[in-house]
Amino acid sequence: YISDGLFYLGSIAELDGDLDSAASFYSQVTSGDSLIPARVRLSLILYRLGKTDEALSSLEQVAVRDPAAGAELAAARGELLMRLERFDEALELYDQELQRFPDDEGLLYARSFLYERMGRVDDALAELEAMLERNPDDPIALNALGYTLADRTDRYEEALDYISRAYEKAPNNAAIVDSMGWIHFRMGDNEKAVEYLQRAWSLNRDPEIAAHLGEVLWTSGDRQGAEDIWFESLSENPESRVLQQVIERLMQ
Repeated sequence: YISDGLFYLGSIAELDGDLDSAASFYSQVTSGDSLIPARVRLSLILYRLGKTDEALSSLEQVAVRDPAAGAELAAARGELLMRLERFDEALELYDQELQRFPDDEGLLYARSFLYERMGRVDDALAELEAMLERNPDDPIALNALGYTLADRTDRYEEALDYISRAYEKAPNNAAIVDSMGWIHFRMGDNEKAVEYLQRAWSLNRDPEIAAHLGEVLWTSGDRQGAEDIWFESLSENPESRVLQQVIERLMQ
């Protein structure tokens, strides 16, 4: 109960923007069901505060003490390494943990995303195709493969097929609705893209959705609307790399 209370206080402080207090509360969670989520939140806060070594070590300490949570903690450590653009270290970590947990979907998705970030698009697609073979009706796998095809290749019809199948199964999943908007943008239908992306934004104020919606508005001529979305999201997610990149690319 004490650990749950500390995690709750940390969450409140984080929502209020008091990152130092949030980090203090999360660091005091030392056991129970709240331990792993507290350490993941703590690592992200330390990253935002520029304390990258502390962020990584806070996760590594728990991994040593609780080997059963290795896959979940490895995914979080890998995400931090990716944010730091230490891609080779992240890949080594994922490869190592997948030898221990070969069927862990969180790690497999994370490695596919890392491959994409590293420019190894064929490896990312192969990873996602293998996951889809194991679970052919999984909307998350369908969407991940479809989005990667839409974003990183010109295989748009194939991408639309995968994303549409995902959308049929989970029409209120914000990530899938976002993908529907993005594939329509890539295929040249900005009007339909805006409809989907605005709905995705209403479902989840994720910075990647804001980046996509803003880009479609910008290319459609609504530059004020694009800037409003981008900077509103940037105020909530100041460390968002995807937002920073799209703003720099289109507003320069």
